[in-house]
Amino acid sequence: IIVSDDLTQFYHIHPEDFGPITDEMKKTGSYFLQGAFIREGRYALALNFLHKNHEGVVRYGFTVGSDREPALVKKDLSRTKQVDDLVISLATEPENIRAGEESHLQYRVTNPDGEPIADLEPYLGAPMHIAVWSFDLEYFLHTHGEVAGFGHELASTARFGPNIDGHVIFPWPGLYKIIGEFSRGGLIYAASFVVDVKPGSGTMSEAVSHNH
Repeated sequence: IIVSDDLTQFYHIHPEDFGPITDEMKKTGSYFLQGAFIREGRYALALNFLHKNHEGVVRYGFTVGSDREPALVKKDLSRTKQVDDLVISLATEPENIRAGEESHLQYRVTNPDGEPIADLEPYLGAPMHIAVWSFDLEYFLHTHGEVAGFGHELASTARFGPNIDGHVIFPWPGLYKIIGEFSRGGLIYAASFVVDVKPGSGTMSEAVSHNH
């Protein structure tokens, strides 16, 4: 997952998007990605991997074109966004999110008239993919949304909506951007929200160990 330093540009890609994964790739641990960036500047890349049943994540920074001063991230705390022909709202429980304590993310998808959307479909086997970045790009989390009665993994034929849930523990106070991706009619929608996390009773190590 790649984001620009102002968190406006977002890319979710996989090596298999560009061709089959070969035995040689697995043997050498070398995988290849390609893409085009629409503007110059600084970017952060978070790489998720699985090795011997152990999930890991590493982060890298890189520059596209010429370097420049870091861009400012816009603090937009609105809880309803229109993405193309859909309206996505986000509520959190508790309403005031605190560091180190589990937060319940409640997404709802409707059309612009408020009619609930009930024909959402799995995206990469999950109801929703959720990426969380801190504004300083020092923290990253990738997790999946859930739908009541389905759980994390869905059959390709499953249809659901309008509600999708997620659970996140933010490790420290500050501003975070949450990017939720879901699918409908073969199209991928990405809804971004900003949350302001307040100090809490938990610790950073507790927060990291509970996320997945």
